[in-house]
Amino acid sequence: IYLYDGWLVSQGHLPYRDFFLAHPPLRVLFSAGLFALGLPAVAGKWLAIAATGGNTVLIATLARRISGPWAGIAAAMLWMGGALSLETGSYYLGSNIATTFMLAACLAAAYDRFAWAGAILGIGAHQALYTVLPGPVLLWWAWRQGKTTRFVLGGMTWPAGMLLAWLAFGDAYWAQTVSYHLRKVNSTPKPWPVHRILGFLRGDWTAVTLALAAWLNGGQRTRFLAALAWQTLAVVCLYRSLQGYYFILPLALLCAAGGAGAVQLGRLLRARIQGTPGEGSDASVDTAAKHDEVETIPQHDQEARPTNGFSP
Repeated sequence: IYLYDGWLVSQGHLPYRDFFLAHPPLRVLFSAGLFALGLPAVAGKWLAIAATGGNTVLIATLARRISGPWAGIAAAMLWMGGALSLETGSYYLGSNIATTFMLAACLAAAYDRFAWAGAILGIGAHQALYTVLPGPVLLWWAWRQGKTTRFVLGGMTWPAGMLLAWLAFGDAYWAQTVSYHLRKVNSTPKPWPVHRILGFLRGDWTAVTLALAAWLNGGQRTRFLAALAWQTLAVVCLYRSLQGYYFILPLALLCAAGGAGAVQLGRLLRARIQGTPGEGSDASVDTAAKHDEVETIPQHDQEARPTNGFSP
């Protein structure tokens, strides 16, 4: 349906005014661009596959930033071998591209580029509103780093885009993207039972388990990544009109956190094997938990820190 909507836009029709669209405009503008270039409808699948492949790179880079190269490799394997990502990888549903925006925002935050993180998240909201699901944890992390203002100012791309859409499409934009969904909330059933929700993740339990290990055994940055995944999953589970492809967003973050969790478990296992029988496990746990934080200090920060108590 989104490809057809894009074709209508490429023929000069306006969304909201000339046809019904219950989503932000950027979703159909992507497909409209394909038709404007003279590409066939199957190009929508090409775009979705490209987004899924790009998400692999983003997931690996995010995990690598937090816990090193082995975490990136493990995260990429979890994503590429995941049942849900393979099942929906070629669907032009919006969730694939929304996941790209979401991961790019999280990666920017991992590199302490909070203005970029907010801006990317805000732009992604105009492709699919659920792009902003990890927003609360990103805001908390920005606050922890003393960069709240930068993140919020960057996020102004969201309300600014809404204002532009209203000026372009009129009151129909609000009626179809806001009022329509508010009415759906009051008319749809209660959230899905737990066993139905778990069914959507039936082929991705390895990523879920390793993401839990990342939360239990990781340092601050690893737990930040795990918190992004768990908070996004929790919000998706509250959806009343639930579809399997919604879980692509939390699954991407679960795979990134799972890669970090795999590395944490490997470090703990190595510490136990190399430790003497009389040693306690607390030291090993503490060393493994803090390793990711030490490893990911930006190079310019390392150079700026004095090593002997005096500035160089």
